[in-house]
Amino acid sequence: MAVNNGYSIPQVYLTGISYETAPLPVREKLSISKARINDALINLNRYVNKGVILATCNRTEVYTVGDESSTESSLRDFMCRWSGLSQEQLAPHLHMSQGHDAVSHLTETAAGLRSMIVGEWEIQGQVRQALKYAEAAGMVDAPLRKLFQHAVRVGRRVRDETDISKNALSVSSGR
Repeated sequence: MAVNNGYSIPQVYLTGISYETAPLPVREKLSISKARINDALINLNRYVNKGVILATCNRTEVYTVGDESSTESSLRDFMCRWSGLSQEQLAPHLHMSQGHDAVSHLTETAAGLRSMIVGEWEIQGQVRQALKYAEAAGMVDAPLRKLFQHAVRVGRRVRDETDISKNALSVSSGR
């Protein structure tokens, strides 16, 4: 946990896979459908107190805040348990970050900068929906809520102030 002006600031942690780090068979094992997101969040609660799962066709990422050195290990364990993959099978495909790097990753994702088609719109709604699912499951605290709201605002601002989404389509649109 970082300290700023005498106040403790919780550390943000990210553990996940995406089209950038994992082949399709691995992503499929970690995929979480809308119908199973609540089950996944309940399962995640066995590993961390609070967390948000961003699950799309191209990524499964878990964001949490904490101050324990075991947080990264707990997130890795959740990912292995959910996918049925061993640590050895999953480790080469995981991306893990914390602090500023994790925050930057989420804001870049919400802005469409980490999408297969840069600037696609769908991801911003998926980030917003991930927060709603986690809130409904009681898995969100104030720092996570602020983080995800900030990411959505940044994503909107990037689209409003640039032409990033001008010709962007989703992968599924087929155009």
